Amino acid sequence: YGPVTFGAEVSLWHRKLFAMSEVLGALAEIQRAWAYLETLFIGSDEVREELPETAEQFGLIDRQLKAIFLELRETGNAEVACSAKGLAAKLSTLKGELEQCESALANFLESKKGVFGRFFLVSNADLLDILSNGNTPHKVTPHMSKIVSTIGTLELTHGTDSEYTGRPSAVGWESLTGGENVLLHKTIFIEGSVEVYLQDI
Repeated sequence: YGPVTFGAEVSLWHRKLFAMSEVLGALAEIQRAWAYLETLFIGSDEVREELPETAEQFGLIDRQLKAIFLELRETGNAEVACSAKGLAAKLSTLKGELEQCESALANFLESKKGVFGRFFLVSNADLLDILSNGNTPHKVTPHMSKIVSTIGTLELTHGTDSEYTGRPSAVGWESLTGGENVLLHKTIFIEGSVEVYLQDI
């Protein structure tokens, strides 16, 4: 008898493993982008209000991805799951749609920087946190030292203006060095979007 060869089987598994690697790589990229965008388009009222169409698009992507993840988990076999008909093409489409969401978000950040130039001084990650918490000024104040180098934090108190409810007002600030407390000449009621009320302060 001649030697037993496994050339055909090795070649088959080579193709299968290559296909699995491609799908798993695409899934890893998609999951990173999805997890990052989910906190903004799902968790931030500010971003959803400013980018309603993109938020709606991301909502569709979110539902499709969760369905794919659930199906992959229920399959219970990596090779079978990754070779599912149409999966690679669907992932490629979703990856492109996520990139569209990221592009819209980048344009959104640039527009905010155009309104309040000091936003150019902070990282995109910090800016997103500021914008996401714009309706909660207490959560914005930890970023003040990145926006204005001399300010450590703002001193906020709830206002008493009969026409003003829900948000605090700014009455002073604490110096970044030395901890000196500085009172503002007048109380500033925090109204509007964060890029607007920071200009007033």
